[in-house]
Amino acid sequence: MSFTALQRAGYLGASDMRWVMNPSEPEQLLQWWEVKVGIREPEPPTYAMKLGSAVGDLILDEYERKSEERIEGRQLVMVSPHNNRLRATLDGFIRARNVVAESKFCSAFFDKDEIFNCYYPQVALQMHCTDADSGLLIVGQGTNDPFSIECMRCSSYEKVLLERCEAMLESIDSLTPPVEIEAPVMVPPERWRTVDLETDTSPNWRDELLDHLTQYMASAPHVLLYEEASKRAKALVPDDVGKVLAPGHNITRNKKGSLVITQRKRK
Repeated sequence: MSFTALQRAGYLGASDMRWVMNPSEPEQLLQWWEVKVGIREPEPPTYAMKLGSAVGDLILDEYERKSEERIEGRQLVMVSPHNNRLRATLDGFIRARNVVAESKFCSAFFDKDEIFNCYYPQVALQMHCTDADSGLLIVGQGTNDPFSIECMRCSSYEKVLLERCEAMLESIDSLTPPVEIEAPVMVPPERWRTVDLETDTSPNWRDELLDHLTQYMASAPHVLLYEEASKRAKALVPDDVGKVLAPGHNITRNKKGSLVITQRKRK
């Protein structure tokens, strides 16, 4: 295996996430894996790939000019806090909103849903590596002005992505070809739907959800009373007191100066 192949097999980058999460055809997934392990040489960059690289900064600059939001950290490499073999090279980062920005130049025949589904996995790893609140796909198509697609961070999707990455790295290390597994599909916020359970009885989760909501409303007054009593009890503790021992409870001041009420253990 060549040095460059070892480099490829050593980690997974954000651009690899489309294969980890959204392989279109089993043979294409196998070809990508063969490149990662050094069995196959990568295909040379196409004209479309070169064009996308050439105009990437231009798309970000245009968005920056029109939105008046500063895009920093261009080409900054971030490593996953949970796995140092996962890394993401950022197109940019909007620090003021804690948002990753990914620039794409796409075919005019792609609609927004196709663009979102294709590139969300890439943005998902970027959000994970930076602990961003959300992501933004900034897209250029033809000569039209760039537009943006919001990518909300989803903890359940991220969990699956990290599990799939670990499985894929094991597949690469053991030289065992991967098996295609159906991945969860994300829905962009602009296509989130409204479900009216007062009139719609079809969802199979309707009755269970309504039961939980009934319990929630019944317990709400007790929660408010609990919070108010806690607030009033803490307000009575002088500032120079670090611990209060009371029947059944302890009140302890932490290093930040905040008071915490806990139940005392029975001897």
